[in-house]
Amino acid sequence: MTQFTKVLFGAFLVAPLVLGSAAAQAQTNGGFESGLTGWSAAGDVSAQASVGGQTASGSFMAVLTNAAPSGFDDATGLNLSGTAPVDFSFAPNFLGLPITTFDLSPAVGAYEGSAIQQSFAVQAGDRLTFRWNLITNDLLNTGTGIGGVDTAFFVVAQPGQPDFVVRLGESNEAIMAASGGYSNTTGNLIHSHIFSQSGMATIGFGIVDVGDYAVSSALTLDQVILTPVPEAPLWALMLAGLAIVRMRKSQNR
Repeated sequence: MTQFTKVLFGAFLVAPLVLGSAAAQAQTNGGFESGLTGWSAAGDVSAQASVGGQTASGSFMAVLTNAAPSGFDDATGLNLSGTAPVDFSFAPNFLGLPITTFDLSPAVGAYEGSAIQQSFAVQAGDRLTFRWNLITNDLLNTGTGIGGVDTAFFVVAQPGQPDFVVRLGESNEAIMAASGGYSNTTGNLIHSHIFSQSGMATIGFGIVDVGDYAVSSALTLDQVILTPVPEAPLWALMLAGLAIVRMRKSQNR
């Protein structure tokens, strides 16, 4: 076998490994068309066709609320799964975050909410995009000084990296009219995140009551899509192999 043939053969052996590395544990069910399959959840999380006048891009979207099943916080029917929101001294641990992450101050802490997460393999440069919407009744506390505002958030965790936490929106930013038991909405918005390193990543989303247990909000999620960074084409791998062979030949002379 000639040296050139060896390089070609080696490139064909290596290329599938490189191209398939990110598929070891792929991101899945980002449209929630299979319900919550592939996701871990805490609190009131369910797949719904619509909520608050907002509809899914397909048949379903994920809906997370901080509404109590009994409706004591403002109205019945806003809790959609029958599962109560969790105390956020637990939910941040579910997402791997300190329990004070969403406190506004030592006197105004995060009370309860719901969260969802998924882990998968990524390559540095991969882009995650998703559609989100904050729907709320929590407008009475805004500016009164007696409580906080309900907060929707997004989290990325990767080994060896600080947790990346984004406050997607707060209830006082929801200025559009909603329906279906809710008063206001931010409308559908798009957020994107580019991963800075390769390896496993965990993404999380949540909605939390801040400052009190009163008044409900919901976070909708849809079209959670991971777009891989373009892989090196096969010819580039073969050229890299040829370059290595030439370098070794020059070193042996």
